[in-house]
Amino acid sequence: MFKKGHVPDVVGPTPYHRLPFENFVNQVVEEYSFRGDQVKVIQKALWQFTPQDVIDAGADITFVPHKEQHNFSVPGKKVLYWMQMVIPEYFSVDKKGWLAGATYAPIDPKDGDENSHDFDLLSGRSKANISKFDQPKRMYENFPHKDYILFPCQIPHDETLKYHSKISVAQALNCVIQYCELNNKKLIVKGHPVNPDSMEPLKKLCLTSSVTEYITQGSIFDFIEHANLVCVVNSGTGFESILMNKPVVMFGNAEYDKVVNKANLDNFMEVMATASYDATQYRKFVNRWTTIMYKSDDPISFRKLPSLTSF
Repeated sequence: MFKKGHVPDVVGPTPYHRLPFENFVNQVVEEYSFRGDQVKVIQKALWQFTPQDVIDAGADITFVPHKEQHNFSVPGKKVLYWMQMVIPEYFSVDKKGWLAGATYAPIDPKDGDENSHDFDLLSGRSKANISKFDQPKRMYENFPHKDYILFPCQIPHDETLKYHSKISVAQALNCVIQYCELNNKKLIVKGHPVNPDSMEPLKKLCLTSSVTEYITQGSIFDFIEHANLVCVVNSGTGFESILMNKPVVMFGNAEYDKVVNKANLDNFMEVMATASYDATQYRKFVNRWTTIMYKSDDPISFRKLPSLTSF
């Protein structure tokens, strides 16, 4: 549980969308147990965890979920912060944080292998309509929208925005609307499916524009597939757009900084007008990304976990 509330006394079966988390923890336990280390798993609601728990545990290394060093610092203790990625089976483990807040960010594509099949395997998820959130059935070539710029909304109070972007969703959307109005470009704004109430201020922004259409229904992959350009703050949809070989304009910070077009409140007009992408760089980036991350159903990827003495 992320939000404060009643915590049940009995833990029920793991929901299917939480199975990658369970698999990740099991892989960490198995890897360190195989090395001969003692492992203890503490299960609580996320909001109940405190730095004092790390001190009380007295472990050589403590794995802390969904936090970063700046908001969960434990001086004098070795802490690794872990987080699920946009591809649900993949997890980040890092000394500092996750995504743009991690020591590995931004990921440099020069260290990746363009001949790896990682890009093809992950991009296959888009064709099969598989995302972190359940998607409506894809329409593929029967999709009714064509020739547009796509802005997929993020939940405005999400920690990815709070910690990894100086530009809010509303500010970025306003920039994209300005560009589309000036250049008479059709803009489709896709509302986030998880928290409709948080989308209301963004929806109101769209109502003032003659070239903008706010949409809630449909698979995100259809919207990406038929877009000429995808504009994001720093969402996972940007990563999925990379996997679909689309030019991406990003207003915030993410691990994929080095392979997309970076915009701010001053230069967005020029950046959007000249946005492009390099398919080879995309492939190299994705390969490098997969080698850094931990795949919850692949024990081999956990062999790179730091030892108690090499941390």
